[in-house]
Amino acid sequence: MGLDLAIIKNFRSEEPEDCEPTDISFGIDQWAAFFFEELKVHRPPYTGGDRTQYMRHSEKAFVAALSDFPMLARIEDFYSDAGYDSQEVYKLLAECNSILPTLANPLAIHFAEGLIAGCKKAIESNSGISLGAD
Repeated sequence: MGLDLAIIKNFRSEEPEDCEPTDISFGIDQWAAFFFEELKVHRPPYTGGDRTQYMRHSEKAFVAALSDFPMLARIEDFYSDAGYDSQEVYKLLAECNSILPTLANPLAIHFAEGLIAGCKKAIESNSGISLGAD
């Protein structure tokens, strides 16, 4: 199971030729090191009850903790997809570039560097990116 980055030429299209897979992929350990260890995002513990309500609350807490990084906040669940159009890729790149120098954990650094590489590749072709859980 991984989070795979693809270049998306046209977000409005369902055609396979508009999606270019890359060799950039992340494991849950890299995702968790980036968000939980380095950015100090915390999810509230699940204490039982309505799971749907908990998931909504957990997502809101995650996004709120990353209020300075709204593009990164979209990657709030390792098992859900996140997408960025060609204009949003620049914003994601800026967020990653601002965080990279503060990172110490090699797994988190790999995650940030992979996002940066994907953004740069998308910018070259005026495309967006998609992070898809496989």
